[in-house]
Order: sequence, then structure tokens, then C-alpha cells
Amino acid sequence: MEYHVNFGTGAGNYDSNLPLDELMAQVESETTYTQCDVTINDDSEKEIARLPWYVVAPEVGDVVTNQFGDFGHYGAWQMFDGWEDSVDYDTYNRVVRRLADAEAAAEKQLVSQAAAALGSISTPRKAAASRENGKLGGRPRRVVNMTRDQLREVGIIGYVITDPISDPIL
Repeated sequence: MEYHVNFGTGAGNYDSNLPLDELMAQVESETTYTQCDVTINDDSEKEIARLPWYVVAPEVGDVVTNQFGDFGHYGAWQMFDGWEDSVDYDTYNRVVRRLADAEAAAEKQLVSQAAAALGSISTPRKAAASRENGKLGGRPRRVVNMTRDQLREVGIIGYVITDPISDPIL
């Protein structure tokens, strides 16, 4: 099936025979700061998918396909009713999986950002634990994997050796 990609500017539009999921990935890599939605139409000019443009910086939790600083970003692909009738079932499954993966990645990023924000909060309990660790000598020394010959070469003593294959020190 042939698809028509429209970047909304009158320039750079093209036709493609790629499967829809591959074409969507290609379009994502080709987006530029146009301030226009990108659409993909089928042979009958029916709109299959739209990559919406937002003229604002994304907020936490927004799905961002491509961002241009605080000037705007492309959001998540929007698929239109009936589009699966115009593509084969394998393509439909790949696109659905790809969209689900993107949603899961966005959720994971949101959870990671929340954990980072919460982890940086200082509490009296964390301060007390840090003081106690300091009394015990602070952060533990780094463990390095080295063989006996490597230790002799660099003249370092007191490292834990965890390489049992090549001449280990146990």
C-alpha cells in the first residue's frame, strides 16, 4: 500500500510504500520545527495517522516524539477510526505494539523523574543515617577486578579480587 506523508508546509511531502510502523518511525526522524501537524494518508487520501504539533514546551507526563526547546514539540501519534481496514493485520499489530511501547516508556520516564525528585529530598532520618555512615568510615571503597599480575604491575594492595579465571588471589 502506498502512503502519502504531508508535513503541512507544502515542502518535503512524499509518497512511500514502507509498512505504516516503519513509515511513522521515519517521519519522526524527519520532523523539523514547522509548527504544523504531520499527517499520513492512504491511497484514497483518507487520513490514517496524525503527529500533532503543540506550540508549548511539554509538561511532565506528556508523550514527546520530538521537542524543539521551549518553542514546541510533537506529541503522540493519533490513529483514526477505520485505519486498520486499509492496512494488513501484521502492520496493525506492529503499530499497536509500538504505541504501547511508547506509552510504557513515557510512564517509566515519569516514574523515574518522580523517584529522582523524591530521592533528592533531605530528611532528618537521611541526615542521621549519613552521619552514622561517616562515623563508620564513609562510603565503602570501590571493588576492582584485577589479577595477581595486574596488582603487582600497579603496586596496589588491599583490593578485592573477583576474577577466578586468570590467576586469582583468594
